[in-house]
Amino acid sequence: MLEILTISRFGRRISPPGRTKPCIVYSELPDGGEFEAVVKLKAGCETGAAGLVAEAVAAQLATDLSLPIPQSCLLEVTKQFAETVADETVRPLFLRSIGWNFGSKKLPPQFSTIPTDRVLPLNARQTAAEILAFDAMIQNPDRRRQNPNCLACGNELMIYDHELGFSIGRSVIGWRPLWEDKSLGFLRNHVFFNQLSGTALDFNRLAGAWEGIDSTKIKNYFAALPDEWHPTGDRAVEIRDYLLQLKQYIPQVIKTIGKALK
Repeated sequence: MLEILTISRFGRRISPPGRTKPCIVYSELPDGGEFEAVVKLKAGCETGAAGLVAEAVAAQLATDLSLPIPQSCLLEVTKQFAETVADETVRPLFLRSIGWNFGSKKLPPQFSTIPTDRVLPLNARQTAAEILAFDAMIQNPDRRRQNPNCLACGNELMIYDHELGFSIGRSVIGWRPLWEDKSLGFLRNHVFFNQLSGTALDFNRLAGAWEGIDSTKIKNYFAALPDEWHPTGDRAVEIRDYLLQLKQYIPQVIKTIGKALK
């Protein structure tokens, strides 16, 4: 599911640059073409490779749940390439990110950040509801009105940036599993919360998609991660165990999300 590529050419920094300074890069394909991607460098993440673990696992899960997310990949940064990056602002990040990083396929220019003051088209409401539910399930507080992390092209939506997903475990003060705690306070600042609140929502398709996510598939998400990310092993195990438990409680979790939106 995660295509493995080596970066061969630098494109440009994304503007505005954002907290992690993502860049557009190119990788050569076996057929002679190029794969244009947005790379998130581990040196640009607050938690380093642990942030990339969250990105890669969330991307694989979202793909299997048929949620709108760009094709994901692992992008290798070689020292030889990093030294050729002409942009002095990000060259140090590339040099500190030698090895494997997270990437996603660059979307066409018709996609732009979703305007938070625009009423959701009726044809996009179902997708928006499933995106909100997905963020609740992976405990992602970062798809906010101030920072949508969602692109739109007409009625089509695309999500990205899950570095802060899986805000779970002992490191999060007061955290309890979603199936134990009825509180989803962080969702009130979700980019879609106000427009979906108080409306009739149908999560049957999403619940059905979860039926295809078995323990083997969840474990394979982590088997796909590079060996060099293994220093984050405790974090990976924590996320894996959370997903294995979450799978067992999907009906209860969906009821909790529905109640939070009433």
